[in-house]
Amino acid sequence: MKAVLFFLSLVILATASCSSGDDLVAAEREVAKFRQSYEAGAFEAIYDQGADELRKVQSKQAFATLLEAIKRKLGDVTNTKLVSSNVNYSAGGTVVTLQYATVFEHGKGSERFVFRLAGKKALLGGYTVNSADLLIR
Repeated sequence: MKAVLFFLSLVILATASCSSGDDLVAAEREVAKFRQSYEAGAFEAIYDQGADELRKVQSKQAFATLLEAIKRKLGDVTNTKLVSSNVNYSAGGTVVTLQYATVFEHGKGSERFVFRLAGKKALLGGYTVNSADLLIR
């Protein structure tokens, strides 16, 4: 009986870790899409493809204005490095948070992406940039 419980525990653990990896990959894929849209200035498209909680927090116009200001002041991303990631499973769903150290054309900062998983797809639920260069420029 103990052997069966141990085996089932291993199976559950292995399944959860595979799912966590898949969820991170899905979120990182969406970051790449976000960056492409950001560089193209397609800020409203980013908003339109986001999760419901993104739309509950701010309007499309406010979100687009924010990204326009970031792009105007900091420019495009020239280099970025993932510094932390977290996958949170709860009754409310799966949330993936990715934190990047990012160098832009005109400064540097810390980016935080929050994604809500809908099946295999990661939907943007939140995006923030912390940068002293945003205040200076």
